Amino acid sequence: MSASPAGGARPVAGGLRALRERPFLIFWVGHTCSSVGTKMQQTALLWHVYELTHDLGALGVMGAVKLAPMAALVLLGGVLADRVSRRRMLLWSQTAMGLLAVALGLLSLGGLSGPLALYAVAALTEGASAFDAPARKALLPQLVPPDALSSALTLTSLSKNAAKLVGPALMGLMVSSVDIGWVYILNGVSFLAVLASLSVIPDAVLAQEVKVGQGTARALAEGARFLGRSRVLVSMALLDFCANLWAAATVLLPVYAQEVLGLGPAGYGLLASSVAAGGLLASVALLALPEPDRKGRWVVLGSLGFGAGTALLGVSESLWLSMGALALVGAMDQMSSVFRNTISHVATPDALRGRVTALNTLFNKGGPRLGELEAAFAASLLGLTPSLLVGGLACVLSTGLIVGWHPPVWSWRSSAQPRDV
Repeated sequence: MSASPAGGARPVAGGLRALRERPFLIFWVGHTCSSVGTKMQQTALLWHVYELTHDLGALGVMGAVKLAPMAALVLLGGVLADRVSRRRMLLWSQTAMGLLAVALGLLSLGGLSGPLALYAVAALTEGASAFDAPARKALLPQLVPPDALSSALTLTSLSKNAAKLVGPALMGLMVSSVDIGWVYILNGVSFLAVLASLSVIPDAVLAQEVKVGQGTARALAEGARFLGRSRVLVSMALLDFCANLWAAATVLLPVYAQEVLGLGPAGYGLLASSVAAGGLLASVALLALPEPDRKGRWVVLGSLGFGAGTALLGVSESLWLSMGALALVGAMDQMSSVFRNTISHVATPDALRGRVTALNTLFNKGGPRLGELEAAFAASLLGLTPSLLVGGLACVLSTGLIVGWHPPVWSWRSSAQPRDV
């Protein structure tokens, strides 16, 4: 890794610097608690759908029903995140997602949670998330000073991976002993942690620059022009999109666990948690090691490793090798995500952050949703494990093509920013 411009080594992502900022600490704790519930529900939905249908296509449909509301609403969410109180947006969207989770839990406990109900709740939750994601991501730089931003992003990713580790494992244990409806209800209750954290952060901390009198279309065009002028930011978005499009292994894990490894719900939860275990280890490493100046290089290496881990999963017939492959996927995704988000936040002014975040969300959420459809189709056409191998190799090839299109993305340096290269 490269040294910092001044020659001295700095902690990666600012170490634990962001935890000294009380507003960030409050929000981070609340969001971490809620994230555990969210990951429980996301993992449970895939298991629930496959248990009801035993159909690969049904898993692909889950991706489609989540993609549509996100694609339709996230740009509007980005405009609102730059125009109205981000705190208010989060309060409404988090409340909506919590109520939907509780409603699904009650339907399940009443024996009424068929595939259509699961799809409907997933779609409505994704619609609420289209307003939540731009506001939450744009809010983060307001909670910490600029020199603690990378630390905040790494800690946020660490909590996300901790939730991915604990959530699926807890889901597997709960489904093995109680009705899956309790998983959804527990997720609904977990949103109270975020709502409580937002209620105690001072108003002055969350003040933002707002452009008044600008129409929605014009506001979106302004954000798109800004993003389009930066080939580096476009390259970062494409790397994320292609990795998730071709290497979306998670959606196939319920089938992989049962058909390839012969596992039940607890084993499935263990497999799903392996992705988070790798991400968690990568988060700890990022906090402990010196920060690389050439962050673009590590984004690219993360995308290559993501594809390699997925290809390895495609040739594995062992539980331990499969867990290792998924851990590699999680670690590479974590590394790429932290540096990619750091680059994006550094290069984007606060007044445009909601819209640019929303446009990026089309890539980083659209990729996984389309990837779920692609993975289900490819598995039906090629077979489960061959589709994983082909998807991983396609991810590696796509990464090479993107770097070939804009080689400076490989050499993006903190010391030379903010500017496009």
